[in-house]
Amino acid sequence: MKHSNDMIATAMMVNEWNSHGKTIVFLFKQLDVGDFALAFMNNTMERKFREFSRVVCIDGTHGLTKYKERELTTVLVKDETKTGFPVAFMI
Repeated sequence: MKHSNDMIATAMMVNEWNSHGKTIVFLFKQLDVGDFALAFMNNTMERKFREFSRVVCIDGTHGLTKYKERELTTVLVKDETKTGFPVAFMI
């Protein structure tokens, strides 16, 4: 982690990811003090989403890390092999 404050460290990570063009952070918003929303996909995920958006599934989970209040939402599409392929994540 590049900073002891989670919000600042996350903002720094988002800037680094977007500057390299490998990960597209399309949502980063501070919701409250110490709380934020972060959603991202990479180029492969975006291509799969555009190609296979006929069937879209959303799945959520929470309480699996030391940050028990954090939730992970995953967006999946049914790809050419009829398998769920993750195309976006939101924390």
